[in-house]
Amino acid sequence: MRGQRIVLKSVRVLCLVGCMLVPVPFREGEEALRARPQLRPIITGRSLAISPDGQFIATTGEYGWVLLFRVADGSFVRHFGGHIGPTVFVTFSPLGALLASGSLDENFHLHRVADGQLIATQVGHQMGINAILFTADETLMASASTDRDIRIWRVGENPALQILRGHKNRVEALVLTPDERELISAGFDGVIRFWSFPGGRALHALPAHDEPIFALALSPDGEWLASAGADRTIKIWNRRERTLAMTLEGHTGAVNAVAFSPDGTVLASASADRTVRLWRLSDGALVRTISAHAGEVFDVAFSPDGILVASSGKDRAIRLWRVDDGSLLRTITSP
Repeated sequence: MRGQRIVLKSVRVLCLVGCMLVPVPFREGEEALRARPQLRPIITGRSLAISPDGQFIATTGEYGWVLLFRVADGSFVRHFGGHIGPTVFVTFSPLGALLASGSLDENFHLHRVADGQLIATQVGHQMGINAILFTADETLMASASTDRDIRIWRVGENPALQILRGHKNRVEALVLTPDERELISAGFDGVIRFWSFPGGRALHALPAHDEPIFALALSPDGEWLASAGADRTIKIWNRRERTLAMTLEGHTGAVNAVAFSPDGTVLASASADRTVRLWRLSDGALVRTISAHAGEVFDVAFSPDGILVASSGKDRAIRLWRVDDGSLLRTITSP
Protein backbone atom coordinates (compact mmCIF):
# COMPACT_ATOMS: atom_id res chain seq x y z
CA MET A 1 0.00 0.00 0.00
CA ARG A 2 1.31 3.41 -0.93
CA GLY A 3 2.09 5.56 2.06
CA GLN A 4 -0.14 8.55 2.72
CA ARG A 5 1.33 11.83 3.88
CA ILE A 6 -0.22 12.97 7.16
CA VAL A 7 -0.51 16.67 7.95
CA LEU A 8 -0.86 17.96 11.49
CA LYS A 9 -3.48 20.65 11.16
CA SER A 10 -4.41 21.59 14.70
CA VAL A 11 -5.07 20.23 18.11
CA ARG A 12 -8.65 18.99 18.25
CA VAL A 13 -8.99 17.08 21.54
CA LEU A 14 -7.23 16.58 24.84
CA CYS A 15 -6.82 13.03 26.19
CA LEU A 16 -6.45 12.39 29.88
CA VAL A 17 -3.50 10.05 30.53
CA GLY A 18 -2.97 9.53 34.20
CA CYS A 19 -2.82 13.04 35.58
CA MET A 20 -1.53 14.65 32.37
CA LEU A 21 -3.42 16.29 29.53
CA VAL A 22 -1.90 15.14 26.25
CA PRO A 23 -2.77 16.96 23.00
CA VAL A 24 -3.86 14.70 20.16
CA PRO A 25 -3.39 16.19 16.68
CA PHE A 26 -6.19 16.25 14.13
CA ARG A 27 -5.03 14.35 11.04
CA GLU A 28 -6.08 15.28 7.55
CA GLY A 29 -4.92 13.79 4.27
CA GLU A 30 -3.50 15.76 1.36
CA GLU A 31 -6.60 15.28 -0.75
CA ALA A 32 -8.78 16.68 2.01
CA LEU A 33 -6.52 19.71 2.27
CA ARG A 34 -6.80 20.35 -1.45
CA ALA A 35 -10.58 20.11 -1.19
CA ARG A 36 -10.81 22.85 1.45
CA PRO A 37 -12.51 25.99 0.12
CA GLN A 38 -10.20 28.85 -0.82
CA LEU A 39 -10.53 32.33 0.63
CA ARG A 40 -13.18 34.23 -1.27
CA PRO A 41 -13.15 37.96 -1.94
CA ILE A 42 -15.11 39.89 0.69
CA ILE A 43 -15.78 43.62 0.40
CA THR A 44 -14.99 45.80 3.41
CA GLY A 45 -15.66 49.07 1.57
CA ARG A 46 -13.40 51.28 3.70
CA SER A 47 -12.35 53.06 0.51
CA LEU A 48 -13.34 53.03 -3.15
CA ALA A 49 -12.05 54.50 -6.40
CA ILE A 50 -13.30 54.60 -9.99
CA SER A 51 -10.72 54.27 -12.77
CA PRO A 52 -10.08 57.34 -14.96
CA ASP A 53 -11.73 55.65 -17.95
CA GLY A 54 -14.80 54.78 -15.88
CA GLN A 55 -14.56 51.05 -16.56
CA PHE A 56 -13.48 49.73 -13.16
CA ILE A 57 -14.20 50.31 -9.51
CA ALA A 58 -11.76 49.25 -6.79
CA THR A 59 -12.44 48.81 -3.11
CA THR A 60 -10.84 47.39 0.00
CA GLY A 61 -11.39 43.77 0.98
CA GLU A 62 -10.70 41.27 3.72
CA TYR A 63 -7.27 39.56 4.08
CA GLY A 64 -5.41 42.73 3.07
CA TRP A 65 -6.81 42.49 -0.46
CA VAL A 66 -8.00 45.10 -2.92
CA LEU A 67 -10.94 44.02 -5.10
CA LEU A 68 -11.60 45.11 -8.69
CA PHE A 69 -15.04 45.12 -10.35
CA ARG A 70 -16.46 46.24 -13.70
CA VAL A 71 -18.71 49.28 -13.48
CA ALA A 72 -20.82 48.20 -16.48
CA ASP A 73 -22.21 45.01 -14.95
CA GLY A 74 -20.72 44.76 -11.44
CA SER A 75 -18.76 41.62 -12.31
CA PHE A 76 -15.67 40.71 -10.31
CA VAL A 77 -12.37 41.04 -12.20
CA ARG A 78 -9.59 40.13 -9.76
CA HIS A 79 -8.10 40.72 -6.35
CA PHE A 80 -4.75 42.32 -5.54
CA GLY A 81 -2.92 40.79 -2.58
CA GLY A 82 0.29 41.35 -0.69
CA HIS A 83 -0.65 43.34 2.41
CA ILE A 84 -0.29 41.66 5.78
CA GLY A 85 -2.70 44.09 7.43
CA PRO A 86 -6.17 45.42 6.55
CA THR A 87 -6.37 47.70 3.51
CA VAL A 88 -7.94 51.07 4.25
CA PHE A 89 -7.31 53.17 1.11
CA VAL A 90 -7.29 52.67 -2.66
CA THR A 91 -6.73 55.00 -5.60
CA PHE A 92 -5.98 54.71 -9.32
CA SER A 93 -3.10 56.54 -10.95
CA PRO A 94 -4.21 59.41 -13.25
CA LEU A 95 -3.56 57.35 -16.40
CA GLY A 96 -5.28 54.34 -14.89
CA ALA A 97 -2.47 51.82 -15.31
CA LEU A 98 -1.63 51.55 -11.61
CA LEU A 99 -3.64 50.93 -8.47
CA ALA A 100 -2.24 52.10 -5.13
CA SER A 101 -3.40 50.63 -1.83
CA GLY A 102 -2.67 51.73 1.71
CA SER A 103 -2.76 49.40 4.68
CA LEU A 104 -2.45 49.24 8.42
CA ASP A 105 0.74 47.23 7.77
CA GLU A 106 2.54 50.62 7.35
CA ASN A 107 3.24 50.16 3.63
CA PHE A 108 1.50 50.97 0.41
CA HIS A 109 1.56 48.84 -2.71
CA LEU A 110 1.48 49.64 -6.42
CA HIS A 111 -0.19 47.03 -8.62
CA ARG A 112 -0.55 46.95 -12.37
CA VAL A 113 -4.28 47.04 -13.11
CA ALA A 114 -4.04 45.01 -16.34
CA ASP A 115 -2.79 41.81 -14.73
CA GLY A 116 -2.70 42.45 -10.97
CA GLN A 117 1.09 42.27 -10.78
CA LEU A 118 2.67 43.89 -7.70
CA ILE A 119 5.32 46.25 -9.05
CA ALA A 120 6.43 48.17 -5.96
CA THR A 121 6.07 48.52 -2.21
CA GLN A 122 6.73 51.95 -0.71
CA VAL A 123 8.24 51.57 2.75
CA GLY A 124 8.93 54.15 5.46
CA HIS A 125 5.83 55.07 7.44
CA GLN A 126 5.69 53.83 11.03
CA MET A 127 1.91 53.37 11.16
CA GLY A 128 -1.02 52.78 8.79
CA ILE A 129 -1.46 54.58 5.46
CA ASN A 130 -4.65 56.66 5.25
CA ALA A 131 -4.30 58.56 1.95
CA ILE A 132 -2.25 58.39 -1.27
CA LEU A 133 -2.14 60.60 -4.35
CA PHE A 134 -0.21 60.78 -7.64
CA THR A 135 1.02 63.68 -9.73
CA ALA A 136 -0.55 63.88 -13.19
CA ASP A 137 2.54 62.48 -14.93
CA GLU A 138 2.76 59.63 -12.38
CA THR A 139 6.36 60.42 -11.42
CA LEU A 140 5.69 61.52 -7.81
CA MET A 141 3.36 60.42 -5.04
CA ALA A 142 2.38 61.64 -1.59
CA SER A 143 1.12 59.58 1.33
CA ALA A 144 -0.41 60.37 4.73
CA SER A 145 -0.25 58.21 7.81
CA THR A 146 -1.43 57.67 11.35
CA ASP A 147 2.21 58.32 12.31
CA ARG A 148 1.41 62.06 11.72
CA ASP A 149 3.80 62.28 8.77
CA ILE A 150 3.30 63.06 5.09
CA ARG A 151 5.85 61.58 2.73
CA ILE A 152 6.68 62.48 -0.86
CA TRP A 153 8.05 59.73 -3.09
CA ARG A 154 9.23 58.94 -6.54
CA VAL A 155 6.78 56.37 -7.83
CA GLY A 156 8.11 52.89 -7.11
CA GLU A 157 11.26 54.08 -5.32
CA ASN A 158 12.41 54.06 -1.70
CA PRO A 159 13.15 55.92 0.52
CA ALA A 160 10.86 58.95 0.51
CA LEU A 161 12.21 62.19 -0.96
CA GLN A 162 10.61 64.38 1.73
CA ILE A 163 8.99 63.93 5.13
CA LEU A 164 6.53 66.69 6.07
CA ARG A 165 5.83 67.14 9.77
CA GLY A 166 3.48 69.53 11.54
CA HIS A 167 0.24 67.72 12.29
CA LYS A 168 -0.31 66.90 15.97
CA ASN A 169 -2.34 63.77 15.31
CA ARG A 170 -2.98 61.23 12.54
CA VAL A 171 -3.22 62.59 9.00
CA GLU A 172 -6.34 61.40 7.19
CA ALA A 173 -6.60 63.26 3.90
CA LEU A 174 -4.52 64.75 1.09
CA VAL A 175 -5.29 66.76 -2.04
CA LEU A 176 -3.02 68.36 -4.65
CA THR A 177 -3.86 71.55 -6.54
CA PRO A 178 -4.27 71.28 -10.34
CA ASP A 179 -0.98 73.14 -10.93
CA GLU A 180 0.69 70.71 -8.48
CA ARG A 181 2.36 73.55 -6.59
CA GLU A 182 0.43 73.10 -3.36
CA LEU A 183 -0.26 70.00 -1.26
CA ILE A 184 -3.09 70.21 1.30
CA SER A 185 -3.49 67.89 4.29
CA ALA A 186 -5.87 67.41 7.22
CA GLY A 187 -6.43 65.01 10.07
CA PHE A 188 -7.45 64.36 13.62
CA ASP A 189 -5.99 67.64 14.93
CA GLY A 190 -8.73 69.55 13.06
CA VAL A 191 -6.18 71.65 11.17
CA ILE A 192 -5.83 72.01 7.40
CA ARG A 193 -2.20 72.48 6.42
CA PHE A 194 -0.86 73.87 3.16
CA TRP A 195 2.58 72.84 1.84
CA SER A 196 4.67 73.75 -1.16
CA PHE A 197 5.00 70.83 -3.55
CA PRO A 198 7.22 68.98 -4.06
CA GLY A 199 9.54 70.91 -1.75
CA GLY A 200 7.39 70.38 1.33
CA ARG A 201 7.75 73.85 2.84
CA ALA A 202 4.97 74.70 5.34
CA LEU A 203 2.87 77.55 3.92
CA HIS A 204 -0.13 77.92 6.20
CA ALA A 205 -2.04 76.21 9.01
CA LEU A 206 -5.80 76.73 9.08
CA PRO A 207 -7.75 75.72 12.22
CA ALA A 208 -10.81 74.33 10.45
CA HIS A 209 -12.83 72.02 12.70
CA ASP A 210 -13.12 71.53 16.46
CA GLU A 211 -13.12 67.76 15.96
CA PRO A 212 -11.15 65.37 13.73
CA ILE A 213 -11.20 65.95 9.97
CA PHE A 214 -11.81 62.76 8.00
CA ALA A 215 -11.94 64.05 4.43
CA LEU A 216 -10.83 66.72 1.97
CA ALA A 217 -11.87 67.38 -1.62
CA LEU A 218 -10.72 70.03 -4.08
CA SER A 219 -12.88 71.37 -6.89
CA PRO A 220 -11.53 70.61 -10.39
CA ASP A 221 -10.51 74.25 -10.91
CA GLY A 222 -8.68 74.26 -7.56
CA GLU A 223 -10.64 77.23 -6.21
CA TRP A 224 -12.79 75.52 -3.57
CA LEU A 225 -11.70 73.19 -0.81
CA ALA A 226 -14.18 71.01 1.08
CA SER A 227 -13.40 69.61 4.52
CA ALA A 228 -15.53 67.29 6.66
CA GLY A 229 -15.33 65.13 9.72
CA ALA A 230 -16.54 64.14 13.14
CA ASP A 231 -18.45 67.39 13.80
CA ARG A 232 -21.04 66.36 11.14
CA THR A 233 -20.45 69.48 9.04
CA ILE A 234 -18.93 70.13 5.64
CA LYS A 235 -17.02 73.37 5.24
CA ILE A 236 -16.28 75.00 1.89
CA TRP A 237 -13.17 77.17 1.82
CA ASN A 238 -11.80 79.65 -0.67
CA ARG A 239 -8.55 77.82 -1.22
CA ARG A 240 -6.48 80.80 -2.34
CA GLU A 241 -7.67 83.18 0.39
CA ARG A 242 -7.88 80.47 3.11
CA THR A 243 -11.30 81.82 4.12
CA LEU A 244 -14.56 80.03 4.93
CA ALA A 245 -17.20 80.46 2.22
CA MET A 246 -20.02 78.34 3.64
CA THR A 247 -20.87 75.53 6.03
CA LEU A 248 -23.14 72.69 4.91
CA GLU A 249 -25.23 71.14 7.67
CA GLY A 250 -27.72 68.30 7.68
CA HIS A 251 -25.88 65.06 8.32
CA THR A 252 -26.71 63.48 11.67
CA GLY A 253 -23.50 61.46 11.84
CA ALA A 254 -19.83 62.00 11.14
CA VAL A 255 -19.00 62.83 7.52
CA ASN A 256 -16.48 60.27 6.29
CA ALA A 257 -15.91 61.34 2.69
CA VAL A 258 -16.56 64.17 0.23
CA ALA A 259 -16.10 64.36 -3.55
CA PHE A 260 -16.67 67.02 -6.22
CA SER A 261 -18.41 66.19 -9.46
CA PRO A 262 -16.15 66.42 -12.55
CA ASP A 263 -17.73 69.74 -13.56
CA GLY A 264 -17.34 71.12 -10.03
CA THR A 265 -21.01 72.02 -9.57
CA VAL A 266 -22.02 69.30 -7.11
CA LEU A 267 -20.44 67.98 -3.91
CA ALA A 268 -21.25 64.48 -2.67
CA SER A 269 -20.85 63.51 0.99
CA ALA A 270 -20.90 60.12 2.74
CA SER A 271 -21.83 59.80 6.39
CA ALA A 272 -22.17 57.53 9.37
CA ASP A 273 -25.88 58.42 9.26
CA ARG A 274 -26.20 55.90 6.37
CA THR A 275 -26.83 58.54 3.71
CA VAL A 276 -25.14 60.07 0.72
CA ARG A 277 -26.04 63.70 0.18
CA LEU A 278 -25.62 65.84 -2.92
CA TRP A 279 -25.07 69.57 -2.49
CA ARG A 280 -25.08 72.41 -5.04
CA LEU A 281 -21.80 74.29 -4.76
CA SER A 282 -23.09 77.63 -6.04
CA ASP A 283 -25.33 78.24 -3.02
CA GLY A 284 -24.80 75.26 -0.70
CA ALA A 285 -28.33 73.95 -1.21
CA LEU A 286 -29.04 70.30 -0.48
CA VAL A 287 -30.07 68.78 -3.80
CA ARG A 288 -30.76 65.21 -2.70
CA THR A 289 -30.48 62.81 0.21
CA ILE A 290 -29.94 59.16 -0.71
CA SER A 291 -30.59 56.45 1.86
CA ALA A 292 -27.57 54.60 0.62
CA HIS A 293 -26.61 51.72 2.93
CA ALA A 294 -27.81 49.57 5.79
CA GLY A 295 -24.97 50.92 7.91
CA GLU A 296 -22.34 53.63 7.96
CA VAL A 297 -21.27 54.98 4.55
CA PHE A 298 -17.49 55.01 4.28
CA ASP A 299 -16.66 56.53 0.91
CA VAL A 300 -18.09 58.20 -2.18
CA ALA A 301 -16.80 58.89 -5.72
CA PHE A 302 -18.15 60.26 -9.00
CA SER A 303 -17.78 58.51 -12.34
CA PRO A 304 -15.56 60.47 -14.77
CA ASP A 305 -18.59 61.56 -16.82
CA GLY A 306 -20.43 62.74 -13.71
CA ILE A 307 -23.49 60.61 -14.45
CA LEU A 308 -23.03 58.22 -11.53
CA VAL A 309 -21.93 58.48 -7.92
CA ALA A 310 -20.62 55.37 -6.16
CA SER A 311 -20.78 54.67 -2.44
CA SER A 312 -19.38 51.97 -0.17
CA GLY A 313 -20.45 51.11 3.32
CA LYS A 314 -20.29 49.02 6.44
CA ASP A 315 -22.88 46.67 4.93
CA ARG A 316 -20.07 45.41 2.65
CA ALA A 317 -21.72 46.64 -0.54
CA ILE A 318 -20.92 49.13 -3.28
CA ARG A 319 -23.83 50.97 -4.82
CA LEU A 320 -24.02 53.03 -8.00
CA TRP A 321 -26.52 55.88 -8.06
CA ARG A 322 -27.74 58.12 -10.87
CA VAL A 323 -26.86 61.71 -10.03
CA ASP A 324 -29.81 63.26 -11.88
CA ASP A 325 -32.54 61.53 -9.87
CA GLY A 326 -30.79 59.59 -7.09
CA SER A 327 -32.08 56.23 -8.31
CA LEU A 328 -30.11 53.05 -7.70
CA LEU A 329 -28.47 51.65 -10.82
CA ARG A 330 -26.60 48.69 -9.38
CA THR A 331 -25.47 47.03 -6.17
CA ILE A 332 -22.12 45.24 -6.12
CA THR A 333 -21.60 42.63 -3.43
CA SER A 334 -18.84 40.15 -2.60
CA PRO A 335 -18.57 37.49 -5.35
